[in-house]
Amino acid sequence: MTFLICSDLHGDLTAAETIVQIFHKEKADQLIILGDLLFCGYRIVTPTSYQPEGVAALLNPMADKIISVAGNCDRLEDRQKLHFEMPRHRHFRLGKHIVFLAHGDENLDFPLAKGDILLFGHTHRPLLKEEDGIVYANPGSAALPRGGSAPSYLVLSERGLFLKEMNGSVVNSVVFKE
Repeated sequence: MTFLICSDLHGDLTAAETIVQIFHKEKADQLIILGDLLFCGYRIVTPTSYQPEGVAALLNPMADKIISVAGNCDRLEDRQKLHFEMPRHRHFRLGKHIVFLAHGDENLDFPLAKGDILLFGHTHRPLLKEEDGIVYANPGSAALPRGGSAPSYLVLSERGLFLKEMNGSVVNSVVFKE
């Protein structure tokens, strides 16, 4: 099973279209969206191709392939346009790993243990690190990257977790031991 992971699209149709193209190119089975999907917020620069209805129309036919969580900018009226759920947190098992999904990484009550993976968005800055046997990863933002980072995404499989720029080049990786 291969997962393509993105976050913080903020209604940018061009970024969403690129993510869908990459989803197919990576031959992913599931698309994980870590929040802030449609609304650009009140304090964020509006993406140049801000079309939240277009993003919803693009992703709704893929609803059975989407696993998502809500972000701080995911308003109820926006979530009602989607054909998939956006709970605040989720988790699932991938091989020997438990994968936890959230929008932000702060104040989470996940019982993280060695071998677990925490995927989160919100900062618009890519991150992939392993500390004390726990993997922490943020795909950054395909639409509005911050901190001088390039637009990016993550690919997760039972082999490992890979942070990639939109052109597919690997920036960082954590390979899982058998």
